[in-house]
Amino acid sequence: MAQNVVLTANRDGWTLLTDADIGTVTFQNLSDHDMQFWATTDTTVPAASTVGLKYAPGFGESSGALATLFPGLTSPDRLWAKGAVNGAKVFVSHA
Repeated sequence: MAQNVVLTANRDGWTLLTDADIGTVTFQNLSDHDMQFWATTDTTVPAASTVGLKYAPGFGESSGALATLFPGLTSPDRLWAKGAVNGAKVFVSHA
């Protein structure tokens, strides 16, 4: 299902940013701290110890293909975020 929203991610676990299987996504870290992003091939929550791609405040991807961002995964289709602090905001848009 398509969405164009601002979501909240916390530091103590991964937050699912996509509400359907996707191929490309636009996202931006709206918080004042770095955020981590990780992709999966299903809705299984990444381990808390997983270290994702780090994006500084104001940075993100525009129409980024998950397969390009995470080339080590076969057909990634879900995107997750973890904030450096609780209440970190992230913009996400996908079809």
